[in-house]
Amino acid sequence: MTDLTKLALAGVLSASVSAVAVTAVADTTPMGGTDEMTTEAPAATGDAMLNAEFYEDLIEALKDVSEGGEDEISAIEDADTAMVVRVSEIRTNAPDHQDALDEALEAQEDKRDEFRSAIEDNESLKEMLEFRGLNADDVVAVKYGDAEVTLVVDQLG
Repeated sequence: MTDLTKLALAGVLSASVSAVAVTAVADTTPMGGTDEMTTEAPAATGDAMLNAEFYEDLIEALKDVSEGGEDEISAIEDADTAMVVRVSEIRTNAPDHQDALDEALEAQEDKRDEFRSAIEDNESLKEMLEFRGLNADDVVAVKYGDAEVTLVVDQLG
């Protein structure tokens, strides 16, 4: 094996291991419009991001669909205050709450078009989603408040 072949093989193996480490937490980290990736859970939420209680609380919050959500989304100026969580991630981490998740997603169904339109109009959120290979049509539910937003996405839905 030539030195060049060894070097190329080492690079491929290193990239594969790094990609696995980043993917493990990429869906639960705050999303910014930067090219930086992090393998750390956000400091503001600590270990809450990694336990079932976080997902249970998120499901309950999603059930509370109040008026004005699109205004909250429009007011987000910095995508660093936004978080993206995949439906599959919630299902995996809160397995005892599948029916509650389905209820929460159904509760938000009537507001989806309004949320998606507000996201499309918000350049920061739109760019953040595009950076992740997502778009506003992938958003199936939104939790908002305190100048923060959590976008629940499902690329299959």
